[in-house]
Amino acid sequence: MLHAITFDLWNTLIANRSYGNQRFNFLIDFMHKQSYKVSLDELKEKYNSALEKHRITEKKFGLIHFQLEDRLKELFSSLKLVITPKLLNNLIIDLEDILMLNPPPLMDGVKETLEYLSKNFKLGVISDTGITPGRVLRKVLETHDILKYFQTTIFSNETGYLKPSNAMFETALKNMEIDSENAIHIGDLLQTDIKGAEEAGMKTIWISYNKIPTNFYSEMRITPDFTISNIKEMIPIVEKLKN
Repeated sequence: MLHAITFDLWNTLIANRSYGNQRFNFLIDFMHKQSYKVSLDELKEKYNSALEKHRITEKKFGLIHFQLEDRLKELFSSLKLVITPKLLNNLIIDLEDILMLNPPPLMDGVKETLEYLSKNFKLGVISDTGITPGRVLRKVLETHDILKYFQTTIFSNETGYLKPSNAMFETALKNMEIDSENAIHIGDLLQTDIKGAEEAGMKTIWISYNKIPTNFYSEMRITPDFTISNIKEMIPIVEKLKN
């Protein structure tokens, strides 16, 4: 019997939107205000190198979330620049908060679907984060008036792990006091959302938006229990599983 539903965030509840240019522009302005001599091209090159270094480490040691602080420390080190702890902390907060200047919109049908489902199921969010942490993403959910529907919100910068790590899914289930066999997860990425939820013992819904790669299932050996093209289509699925 189904008692709980967990949701991926990006491209499931809210639309993925890039804030890279805004952050790089803010960062280069910060550098110049501090009299650091660095060009925008050099800044981008060093930042991307730092990011790639962390990705290599992630592949080697597992699904570890690297904090923005780690990325910036690596960046300043590679540029041979010194930054005080106070300045670094302020920079981190400013870069994280840039998203709130123009919050990403909800995906179609999200609010109505959550309002309906919240009447009969416990709901949760399980999301990886990049630069924008859970602290800010909860503000985005609150801005759209949907944070109230969730019993738990799990973000990788707070757990220290990335999907498909069991830690992400198990933390959500523990917070909702739900066994995995009584829960279902919905997301748009087979290799993180669906794989992670399956390994945690949950049922799965892949939201494909009609972009179904016909050979991807067999290649990745990941088969969702259900596939939909719009979030509203999950309602009859979970209603059937409820009984």
